[in-house]
Amino acid sequence: GMLSKGLGPTLTGYCVQGAIKYGFYEALKPVVTSFFITHGFAGELGELTGPTKVLALVLASATAELLGSTALSPFEAARIRMVSQPNFATGIQDALQKLIDQEGTTGLFKGLPAILVKQIPYSCVSLTVFETVSTSMYKALPGAGIEDISSMRFPVTIAAAFIGAILSCIASQPGDTLLSMVNQKSTTSGSAGTGGFSEAVQTPGAVAIMLNAARELGPSGLFRGIEARFFHAVTIVVSQLLIYDQIKALFGIAAAGAH
Repeated sequence: GMLSKGLGPTLTGYCVQGAIKYGFYEALKPVVTSFFITHGFAGELGELTGPTKVLALVLASATAELLGSTALSPFEAARIRMVSQPNFATGIQDALQKLIDQEGTTGLFKGLPAILVKQIPYSCVSLTVFETVSTSMYKALPGAGIEDISSMRFPVTIAAAFIGAILSCIASQPGDTLLSMVNQKSTTSGSAGTGGFSEAVQTPGAVAIMLNAARELGPSGLFRGIEARFFHAVTIVVSQLLIYDQIKALFGIAAAGAH
C-alpha cells in the first residue's frame, strides 16, 4: 500500500504534463520555424538547416515543457506531501485543497523551479536529438537501397528514441539530483542543518536549496546515481516517444524527420 502512495497525483500530473508538452511541441514547431524563415534565417532552399533548425527545435521543446511542467507542479506538490505524510489527505482533490488552505495557491508552485531545472534539459535534449537523428536516418535510407522510407518508421523511431533517451538522461541528471534534494528538504522540519545543507541558509526556498546543494555536491556529486537512472529514464523516454509517434501515425501525421 505504501508503495502506491501518491500514485493518483503521479498519473494525473504526468498525463496532463505529457499531453501539454507533446501537444504544444507539435504545434509550436511550425510556428517557430515559420518565424525564423520570415526573419531571414532560411537556407538556400527556403528551409531551416544546421544550428538554426536545432535552435528552433530547442525553443519549441523548451516552451512546451515550461507549459507542461507548470501544469505538473501542483500534482507534484500533492504527491510529495502524500508520500511524506501518509495521513495528509484521502486523494488528489483533498491534498490540493489542503495545500491551498495551508500555503496558499503559491504553495502549489514552490517546487516549479526545481522541476524546470530537471525537465527543460530533459525534454529539449530528448526531443531535439530524436528529431535530428530521425531526420539523418531517413535521409540515409535511400542511399542504403531503401526507397520506401515509411516502412522503416518503427525501427527509425526506436533507434532515434534510444539515442535521445541516453543523452537526455545525462543532460537532466544534475537537475534530477537537485530536485531530489528539494524533495528531501520538503519532508524535513525545515531546519537549515538537515540533510547536510549549510547552516548559512536559515529558511531556504527551492532555488536556494538547489544553489546550496550544487555548491556542496560539486560537479561529480550532481551525477551521483546516474547508473541506476539510465534504465529508468531510457525506458520512460523511449516509451513516450513511441507513443508520441504512434499517435501521430494514427492521425496521418508524418514521422519526425521524414518530411
